[in-house]
Amino acid sequence: MFLGGVSALVACILGYMLSLSGDYDENALDSHFWFGVVTTVLAFVAWLIRIEKIKLSNYKKLQPNIAALTLLVIVISVTGHYGGNLTHGSDYLVKYLPFNKEEKTELAAVTNLEEAEVYGHLVAPILDNKCISCHNQSKKREVCLW
Repeated sequence: MFLGGVSALVACILGYMLSLSGDYDENALDSHFWFGVVTTVLAFVAWLIRIEKIKLSNYKKLQPNIAALTLLVIVISVTGHYGGNLTHGSDYLVKYLPFNKEEKTELAAVTNLEEAEVYGHLVAPILDNKCISCHNQSKKREVCLW
């Protein structure tokens, strides 16, 4: 648990440094940042409860160690969800579900080069496959990495 707390602290520091780039939506970034800080603090508190530096003898029936770990798992999950929103967009959990498919207009097969729709046949598929995951409403990255 101590190593988990230390790695969470390192992640907070590196995440803060990355946030200074200005590539992310402020509201989504704030939520992820503060849940990350809570996760870090809670990891150290859980460790201190486990090594009995924090004694909660009045709550023996509650099993403070198990309660702290359960809360830590919940907070890590929420923090990870907000991180996924930052990097993949707010619809990343439901984007590929079968009932959430957007109706796409099918372009007719090109038999003559003059009939080709440049954007629809060439540009849009590349943007959909390579760009949309980074260049979405919550992430404003200016440099392509592919």
